[in-house]
Amino acid sequence: MRRWVLAAVLAGIAHGVQAADLPDFPVLRGAYTDGLSLPPVNWQGAYIGGQFGYSSANMDFSKATTSLTNFVLQNLSFQGTVAQFTVLGKSSPTSTSFGGFVGYNAQWDDVILGVEANYNRMSNLTGSSTNTLPFIAVPSQCLVPPPGDTDQCSVRVAATASAKITDLLTLRGRAGWVIDNFLPYMFGGLAIGRADISRSVTVTERDNFFDGGGVFLGTALTNFSKAEAANVYTYGYTAGLGLEALLTGNVFARGEYEYVKFMTTKNIDINLNTVRLGLGYKF
Repeated sequence: MRRWVLAAVLAGIAHGVQAADLPDFPVLRGAYTDGLSLPPVNWQGAYIGGQFGYSSANMDFSKATTSLTNFVLQNLSFQGTVAQFTVLGKSSPTSTSFGGFVGYNAQWDDVILGVEANYNRMSNLTGSSTNTLPFIAVPSQCLVPPPGDTDQCSVRVAATASAKITDLLTLRGRAGWVIDNFLPYMFGGLAIGRADISRSVTVTERDNFFDGGGVFLGTALTNFSKAEAANVYTYGYTAGLGLEALLTGNVFARGEYEYVKFMTTKNIDINLNTVRLGLGYKF
């Protein structure tokens, strides 16, 4: 009897040694699913949210009054010369903003493609420039002097311009990549801005008259002025990068950087750089 018990024990030990020497196949170890990745977080569907931002604008007013100058000096011999003067400079205003967004994500495994409408109200994004050039001689006679006399002509230009961006709407397409609970994304699309723009220019023509012998006879001053103010819509494009993080349930936070370039409006070039933080809910 002892022999049979001893033989059974030895056989069991030998079997355990052989099993330990086998390759570590999951099917043998009972851990087939240990090496598989978890399914990606679900970002599919519609979402909505609110946001707060900080914007820095670059406004170039150097040609802001060109069209006004051409209008007030039309048909005058020095119109083309004066219209090319660079009177005004640049401005870099800053402003906070608040707004909201709504969009839809389509998801394929880790890839996200979506569309979004994004609105922001600016608190006080206003830039301006004011300047007066000294009298500058123009290469022509402004007025026709009496026979035998000469006219030395010069002009002075005083100008002012301002632009206030009040509202910004962007219509974006976006693409992202799911990394656990995080969604980095990039976007691009159409930008529509609403702005209050005002411009004014005054061109003063100075004519100094001399007789044939070079004796000064007198000066004539003539002013040409025009001003306008308007609420306008301006169009351009937007592009940027962002990151969303799923906080709990369907609530997510986001941070993003956005660049907006508007087309030239009223001879003013404007672009915006904005950083934002937002909180959203996906359905």
